[in-house]
Amino acid sequence: MDSSQFRVGSIEGVGHFGVGFANMAQFGDVFTSKRWELVESLKASGPLSIYALAKRLGRHYRNVHKDVGALMEWMVIEKDADGHVFVPWDGIDVRLPLKRNAA
Repeated sequence: MDSSQFRVGSIEGVGHFGVGFANMAQFGDVFTSKRWELVESLKASGPLSIYALAKRLGRHYRNVHKDVGALMEWMVIEKDADGHVFVPWDGIDVRLPLKRNAA
């Protein structure tokens, strides 16, 4: 991941943090269905240890740990002072601009 993929701006006076992907394939590599499930479950539960999150999801600890690492790299989830992971966002907006044909 390259820091040039991040941008901070403002939408209707609300702080906005953005992450850019090179293409849909990269987006799909980061946000797999299992990772979306992880994010939704973690947001609903609040901060959890990775072990507790794995139990909640019914998944192996090693796989959840790997997914948490990937999502932390993309700043989708964070870790608190107690070592629990959490989702700091209230929503994730996806914008997919379409390319135009050259005139």
